[in-house]
Amino acid sequence: MKVCKDCRQSFPLARFYSIFRRGRKETLPRCSFCEIARCARNREAIRLDILEKYAINGLPACVLCSNTDVEVLGIDHIQGGGNRERKAFGAYVGGFYRQLRRQPKRNDLRILCRNCNWKEYLHHVRQ
Repeated sequence: MKVCKDCRQSFPLARFYSIFRRGRKETLPRCSFCEIARCARNREAIRLDILEKYAINGLPACVLCSNTDVEVLGIDHIQGGGNRERKAFGAYVGGFYRQLRRQPKRNDLRILCRNCNWKEYLHHVRQ
């Protein structure tokens, strides 16, 4: 049995993730539920940092319809090519956001809501 660092509950070792570090196996200090929640919080914090970085007046908003709901906002490649760039990171979108966080602000990206992003995609497909 091991006690989780976050929820302070006792669980069997099978409930904790293990990693190999410095050539030996280590058990992470959080139970699998708390570890998943921690990773989700980190991903959301990175996404919000990116949205704030690409915001025009300090408030993240869709550049086409001015929607400010951060749950539906995302990064759009103005000239397309987002799939190619994301494929460099495999199915893991977090790597793309981490790269954007480290890089200076790029001029080929903008913030769009999901509806406007879909409309832009359909516009390009139909041409």
